[in-house]
Amino acid sequence: MATAREPIKPFPENLRLYSHLFVASMVLTWIASSVPYPYSFASIVTAGLAVIFATLALWFTVGIERSGLLRAVLAVGALLALLSVLSGLGSLLIARELVAQSECEARALTRIGVEQCADEFNQALNSRFPELDLP
Repeated sequence: MATAREPIKPFPENLRLYSHLFVASMVLTWIASSVPYPYSFASIVTAGLAVIFATLALWFTVGIERSGLLRAVLAVGALLALLSVLSGLGSLLIARELVAQSECEARALTRIGVEQCADEFNQALNSRFPELDLP
């Protein structure tokens, strides 16, 4: 006669909480990066929270059985969130130009208008950073 298998233990509550908070903050980062500037800068904060929650969740996976896939997903997600934070901080360097382009595109009614906005953006960047020699 075979013995009954032990039921699989669920992950600890704090690990589940931080994993869910990580996913929620990544979704908020995605939404915040989709809105026009200056509101898009909120993605820096939400991505920073995602890095924190992923780190905490990774910390709570120590010593937990069957958490290899979760660790991999959290590590890759934390890396993506960190890259999002860094690119967001980089966009703060050209915040005025990004806001102006976003406002211009909101007023543009045609594709030609959007292309003119892009040209104005490039001209603004070239005048602000002439040493970069942007195309």
